[in-house]
Amino acid sequence: MVFAFVAASSGVATEVLTTVRFAHQVLSGRWYTLLACLLILSASGAMYEFGIYSWALKSALGYDQRAVTTLAFFKDLGSNVDVPVGLLSEVAPPWAISQLAPP
Repeated sequence: MVFAFVAASSGVATEVLTTVRFAHQVLSGRWYTLLACLLILSASGAMYEFGIYSWALKSALGYDQRAVTTLAFFKDLGSNVDVPVGLLSEVAPPWAISQLAPP
């Protein structure tokens, strides 16, 4: 946290105000936007690299092509389900979202 100490004014109000301003500057600044873009770019390629390491799954775990295809299907299904669940988690409490999962 960033604290500004001013000798002549109320210390607590100035500390909170400075912390809020700093947080706003960080979250709305261009470096935070760059960081968010790099994180999105680094994660978006993970969906397309399954073909690169699927042969390793076959050799290391003894999977056949049918097992690898099933694994790829559920990987894609999870990629498509996480967006609506993430949007739902913005408005619903965690206990309500966990009730959606099958027992």
